[in-house]
Amino acid sequence: MKRLATRADGLVKAESPVDETELQSRSADYSILNPKQFAQKYRSAMFSPVKCSLDGEEYEIQVNFCTNPFCRWYNMPQHEFDALPRKPHRYTLSGSSDVPGQAVIKCNVDAAVNVPGVVLQHYSVLDSNWSLIDEIDRLVTNDRVMPREPEYKFHKGACPYDGQTPRMNPATFQHYGKSKANGQRWRCKACRKITCTLPTLRQSTSYDQNRNDILHTFALTLLNRTPVRRTCEILQVGSGTYYHKMEWLYRRCLEFLERHEKPAFEDKRMGAIWVNTDCMQYYLNNVRKKGCGGKDYKYLEEKVFPTYIVASAEMDSRYVLRADVAYDWEMTTKDLERDTQLYKDDRLSSYVRKNARLRIQYSPQPPPGFEGADLVKAMMTPELNEGPNSFIMKLLEFEKRAEYVDGFHVATNYTAMAHFWLLRRMIAAKLWHLVTDSDASLISAFRKIFAPQILDGYAHHFVYEIDRDKSRKEAFDECRRGRNALMEWADQFGYSKKDLTLVAMAQLVRKLQRHSLFEFREVNGVRYPIGTSGRAVEHPMPTVDQGFRKVNCMTDLSMLAPYDLADMLFKVSSRATDAFFQQARRRLSILERPLVTGREGGGKTYIYANFNPKYAQYAITILRTYYNFCMAYRTRDGIRATPAQRLGIVKRQYDLKDIIYLK
Repeated sequence: MKRLATRADGLVKAESPVDETELQSRSADYSILNPKQFAQKYRSAMFSPVKCSLDGEEYEIQVNFCTNPFCRWYNMPQHEFDALPRKPHRYTLSGSSDVPGQAVIKCNVDAAVNVPGVVLQHYSVLDSNWSLIDEIDRLVTNDRVMPREPEYKFHKGACPYDGQTPRMNPATFQHYGKSKANGQRWRCKACRKITCTLPTLRQSTSYDQNRNDILHTFALTLLNRTPVRRTCEILQVGSGTYYHKMEWLYRRCLEFLERHEKPAFEDKRMGAIWVNTDCMQYYLNNVRKKGCGGKDYKYLEEKVFPTYIVASAEMDSRYVLRADVAYDWEMTTKDLERDTQLYKDDRLSSYVRKNARLRIQYSPQPPPGFEGADLVKAMMTPELNEGPNSFIMKLLEFEKRAEYVDGFHVATNYTAMAHFWLLRRMIAAKLWHLVTDSDASLISAFRKIFAPQILDGYAHHFVYEIDRDKSRKEAFDECRRGRNALMEWADQFGYSKKDLTLVAMAQLVRKLQRHSLFEFREVNGVRYPIGTSGRAVEHPMPTVDQGFRKVNCMTDLSMLAPYDLADMLFKVSSRATDAFFQQARRRLSILERPLVTGREGGGKTYIYANFNPKYAQYAITILRTYYNFCMAYRTRDGIRATPAQRLGIVKRQYDLKDIIYLK
């Protein structure tokens, strides 16, 4: 029997970058230094790697470096050049108009003396290495089940066999029937004490389930967009039972994946893999806790919060590799306040904070000299309460958050980095190809996590650009005009019109022969590629739902011939994640698109959105398991198979009952 993992299990063990000496130093400097001086003194940790371990393997996390693959300083650590005049550093801390409100580092061109390559004045966003490990820990915990290990007492006091168990020494025990749950009962031969043990999965599939008979129907209603109340009416259960069943089914899915997905990827070696990653936005209903409501509508938070789900799918098979909700539902305001008081995060820069990944990164603390009873005096001090960033305004916002459902939104870039880190660890592939849209958080996350592979030429990033303001009719008209233009082009150059894909491929090759995706700069007689910004090429094959789209490569493929580059660019699309997100919208009521109210000017309503994103993670994992192993689809070659079958990790199509009862 297994249970869901918790953060207390310590699956990811991180080595704290702040030792006891520094904690004492921070505590002493907190009342002496002003906020700017305090932040400057303790900001050096931004370039220090943080050590952690997972499943017995040791890792070092350090993601603060240049993130431009065409720059000479890409993936290089901070360094001071002592031999150069003024001893410049490789990076300088700076601000950027391109990244407002975030700390960035700029590549120092002055340090590039007698260095091969081109150093570009690129701005790279700084992230907290420590906070990234916390996000990795959260995602790992969400994906694991742990064995239940109850403490049995097999003997009475003063028993000669005290300390022995049936597994250690079965000769000292005798079988004594089965319990009501079909678990084995043991009796000590000496003291005659009878002990009931938990049943195994083979012995009982209904343990801890009063309504085991409704599980299959419950799973069907969940996966067919039936709202919670309608499901409760159909099954004649309460809402508490509904969410208990959802958690039970989520645990079953994790156990199923542990049996079929994890060992398959451990044994599978891939030469090259194409992965499509995208973010789906849904709105969380933000509700106040019981007893925190009232008729006073002052100081209320937004009723709905945009929440993101980061998902990745293998493009050829459409197998969904991961799907993670960017929300930490276990973090509370008390936890945040404890961390703030211990590490003094309110005075630190965001890139060294423990909770930099959260929407609210620290608990507002009164200025030195106003602690305890003097807090009222702080509220009456004008210089502390002027402007939107005043202490009182921040305190009210923080206390207001404590009245709502527990948890905090996580910045998408941290979830994406943890997502990619776990993907890289999960899949043994020699060559990686990632396809995303122009989302800056996904681009930066991939460049940081896959930096060694990108430098060695074993990871490449492709981007597609779509006009999302385009209507479906406009997209359809573009598709029709584009395909007619392809047939005319085939007649002009003597190509067969039987297969438009080959015609489009030939047209793309001709475009790349005249148009280079890459910009170049010559340094000391050597020509170096310096980027592909603004040089995207239009994909020659328009689609019915998107019309024309542009494709580009964000890593260095300038050495490829036009045909080889066209072969890669032609494959760029968002079909893999779009298919999964479409199923999520159509099958999960809590993730469906907003409804339009009947009232004139009433706008949209998010009536089916859930209150706790924990259940969104449960539902998306249940759907991912069902989608990968149970939902078969037919391709143009007439083969009907599930994504898991197409990827080659299973040999047959599974059924919901196989997941529920782990057959």
